[in-house]
Amino acid sequence: MSMNLHVDAEFKTVDPMGKPHTVYEHFDLWQTPTEITKTAIRSENPRQVYEEWLKKFPEKYPEAYSEAYIAYHLEELDKWLQNHEGWTIDWYEL
Repeated sequence: MSMNLHVDAEFKTVDPMGKPHTVYEHFDLWQTPTEITKTAIRSENPRQVYEEWLKKFPEKYPEAYSEAYIAYHLEELDKWLQNHEGWTIDWYEL
């Protein structure tokens, strides 16, 4: 069974009644081989490890993964990360 890379954002806040509340949001990454997942988790920059792995797809599977499709996915990831600036970002394996 492959251990896949995941990324979540967490933000702690207080609701209008003064009760502490934690908001969690998840971005859907593509399934990663365990080796890539472990490399990303140990890395200072998991996003970069993920990108480098994704960019190999057009060479291996040109019929399924175009460079444009991968670029779009990475742009969406970057937008998600920017939209969650100030949140705690957690890259983990599951």
